[in-house]
Amino acid sequence: MTLRTSDPDRPTLQVSVQGIIDAPNGGIPSGALMRPLDVPVTVQGPKSQGEWVTFSHTLGPGPQSLHPVKVYSADYTSFKGAGKYATAFSQGPASYGGNLDASNGVGVGSVATNPPASTQELTRYIAEQVEASPHTTGRLNLPESVTTSATYQVQYGRKLDFAAAGEQATTLRLPAGMLAAASLDLLVSGVGSGDLTLKLDIGADGSWEADQTQAVNDAGTFPISNLAAAFNRYWQAQGAPVSGSLDLPVKVALSRPGQALLTNLQLNTAGSTRSYLRTPIRRYTQFNLALQVDGSGSSPLAIAVDVGNNGTLDWSGTRAASLPLRLLTGDLSAAVNAYLDPFRDDLSIGDELDVPIRIHVAPDRPVSLLDYTGTDLPAVDLAAQPPQVNGPTLAAVADTAAGPSYSEGATLQVQTTVQNAGSRPSGPFTVAFFAGVPGWGDWYIGSAFVPNLFPGRSVQVGTSWNTLGFGGTTPVKATVNPYGRTGETSLTNNSGSVMVNIVPQPQPPTAAFSATPLSGRVSLTVQFTDASTSPLPMTSWLWDFGDGTTSTQQHPTHIYNRAGVYTVKLTVANRSGSDDEAKSGYITVTAAPAGVVADFSATPTRGIAPLNVAFQDLSSGPLTGWQWDFGDNGTASERNPEHTYTTPGVYTVKLTVSSASGSNNKTRTGFITVDPKQVQTITFDPLPNRTLGDPPFALSATASSGLPVRFGSDTPAICAVAGATATLLAVGQCSITATQAGNADYLPAEAVTATFRILPAAGELRYRIYLPEVVQ
Repeated sequence: MTLRTSDPDRPTLQVSVQGIIDAPNGGIPSGALMRPLDVPVTVQGPKSQGEWVTFSHTLGPGPQSLHPVKVYSADYTSFKGAGKYATAFSQGPASYGGNLDASNGVGVGSVATNPPASTQELTRYIAEQVEASPHTTGRLNLPESVTTSATYQVQYGRKLDFAAAGEQATTLRLPAGMLAAASLDLLVSGVGSGDLTLKLDIGADGSWEADQTQAVNDAGTFPISNLAAAFNRYWQAQGAPVSGSLDLPVKVALSRPGQALLTNLQLNTAGSTRSYLRTPIRRYTQFNLALQVDGSGSSPLAIAVDVGNNGTLDWSGTRAASLPLRLLTGDLSAAVNAYLDPFRDDLSIGDELDVPIRIHVAPDRPVSLLDYTGTDLPAVDLAAQPPQVNGPTLAAVADTAAGPSYSEGATLQVQTTVQNAGSRPSGPFTVAFFAGVPGWGDWYIGSAFVPNLFPGRSVQVGTSWNTLGFGGTTPVKATVNPYGRTGETSLTNNSGSVMVNIVPQPQPPTAAFSATPLSGRVSLTVQFTDASTSPLPMTSWLWDFGDGTTSTQQHPTHIYNRAGVYTVKLTVANRSGSDDEAKSGYITVTAAPAGVVADFSATPTRGIAPLNVAFQDLSSGPLTGWQWDFGDNGTASERNPEHTYTTPGVYTVKLTVSSASGSNNKTRTGFITVDPKQVQTITFDPLPNRTLGDPPFALSATASSGLPVRFGSDTPAICAVAGATATLLAVGQCSITATQAGNADYLPAEAVTATFRILPAAGELRYRIYLPEVVQ
């Protein structure tokens, strides 16, 4: 009979129920081949041929879509029977047939198949998935009697259902590691007859590693090989793990609806070479290996390096170049330093050590270690301890979480201990001391110089710190080698810090002020100037002008509108305290001459530029003169002037009136408000093409201001406009423009033009006559 298989070399096998079926590749080369989708099943006898046994597996992820495909002997040298989905992908799901038993088995002595072999199809199966959660149980129908024990290899496949042509994503779980070769089979079923295109994307990154088209008759097998490069690329992107498993995303595409089964997954591990590299025991900042890969031809290579031969890949990369190839690895300093660290305490820096290096290459090629390049740090390691702060403490202030309290302005001693934890003398270096200032950061307070510090030795250094200007919980830090002028193996331990509590000294301000003028008539405008002093930044000002009004400005201006003698007081404060100064009888305001009182009104007091305002004098008394200040640098000497404001803004107006006995003034602050004109836009509805003879029609356009829109024809010989109605006059292109001129509140709108074509009436012919030129 004929059996469809997942073997790319033999998609169909002629099998005899009495014979032995060879494994697809003639067996597994020792230690080189892995089959992640195969499950070994060991059966303990005695068991009878045709007896069903149950087994479990740990395949994943998503075991519900994994199904047995074929069954082999333990060493793959003998084919024992088909899984349920081998028959499905041979004939389709309608011909699974019944279960195997002792009377109708496959490969069982001379027992005949059912149906007969003349049908050229295998419709019986000996392995199946138990379709119940958690889907990790299978059943095997024994193809032979088992006396003591027997082991079988059950090959599984990942099943995908395509309701329509398209793509589906799934996952294959692989052992982590570099591969030298990788292949699998894609079986298809229920896809009809004719050419079928199948594509496979390893890693689901959009790069199709397989794109095959072949003729099929409802079912077929697509063998796909040369997948190691794609597998390795994804493996490297996940950090190149060498233990555990890796879930590999896979995408499959079919050009027609049907089923697909990923099976016969075979992986060959990459070969490796172990070498030893003799290197000085230093701490390296850069370390690269020079490798040579021998061979001939051109081939994409995957290369990985394990420093210390501990099973951890410390660098991996890919190359596509002609062989032989010389290359330099990436930086391996972290791995080399980690291997050397345990030996640093036993061997002095400068002694050499043999470091084991394992190099993996896929596909297998001879590889040799040529040399290395390394950059090491000087073996000096300076460490600063948290500083100690000493000085006169404040006994009246309880210690805080930051330790004892010190008075602001006290001089304290700050000391730290510096140690050289390296293995070489340090040479000269500096220790700098800093105190933290909120909003500023570290403030330099002093430094100490050390000419040299031998390995394993320590030294105590310090500086004096005057705490004037500091307050509250303050961090104090000591930093050794702050500018990095001494080469060290590590800079992470160069600073130490401690918190101290500084109690601020009371430093209140001293209040002082002046003013000008100090006397005048009613409506007297006085400019006040703060002259206070403070050792700390000022935080507030409060003025009391003596007439019931106040101000918090530093240098305010104030208008006295009533006659009287006023006492002025200024109170100032900083974070340490406050102070005030009061000047009694400081400002003298006299009444206006009898019968002379300035007053005025205006209409309007608010509008859009240009705003014309009519001012009216309401002053009383025997007036002889008027002086107006309109607040925009404009003035007038008329009694009832008019003034135009051209610039938007808020204006203060002042009127000064005079008589034979004196003068008086009136100031109205923020009296006139000039608003800017608003912008408006026009929305003109589109005009569709029309036919000559159509009736007049209405035009529609709106302005954002809500003001009416006017229309005009730009082509009066083609179309006419009256009001908002357009009339068609002749065949051609009509242009109509909408405008809005604006008003007191709005600027003119930008004109909008709409065009449309006037077409000839149906059945009307239009042509142009050209007369010949007459030459006399």
